[in-house]
Amino acid sequence: MNRYPILQSGFISISETGLKKGVGSNPSFPDNLLLKAYRRVSNQYFYNEEITKLFNRYLANPLALKDFDFRERLIKAAFSAFGTKSIADWIYLQSHQSSVSDLHKSFIVDTLKHIVTLEPRSMEAGQWIRIIEADDKTYNTIIDVRHFFSNSKGEKVPASLTDFINAWLRVPKGFEDMLISLFVIFGERSQRTDVANLD
Repeated sequence: MNRYPILQSGFISISETGLKKGVGSNPSFPDNLLLKAYRRVSNQYFYNEEITKLFNRYLANPLALKDFDFRERLIKAAFSAFGTKSIADWIYLQSHQSSVSDLHKSFIVDTLKHIVTLEPRSMEAGQWIRIIEADDKTYNTIIDVRHFFSNSKGEKVPASLTDFINAWLRVPKGFEDMLISLFVIFGERSQRTDVANLD
């Protein structure tokens, strides 16, 4: 049985390519008191360095999303992070993993619905950053989203990662939604991120 890397979000990665483990930091005394257990849990898992860099650059300057080179880096980072030619394979990998909860499943379903219907998400993508994380609990969530890939009405998510990313980028504010979502899944959780002003 394969052992896959657990990300700091609790999602599973197909490989360790592009991943780093959290190393912790020197928090202030109040931060240490408030976030000690959180840091201990998140730092034992992996994060994607490139996606974290892109997200931090975006937080510093949201206009970076309009830059062609930034967008190109983001698309390459997405392909590298998912590590497969089929988004369906990546999603199915998340099922029955001990770190993947019903909350993770809700995020996946919310993302797929957003891409299929082009309607707004049930919750802003940035809000998921604060609520999806790895923890010490064990889950056994089944993520059955086959209907998203085989809808007879033609409203379906493409299983191919290339087609999936193309469809994602066609939704309103697609680049922003994809960047934030990639951070939800693959980003570093060494500290709590304030996403209140991402809109």
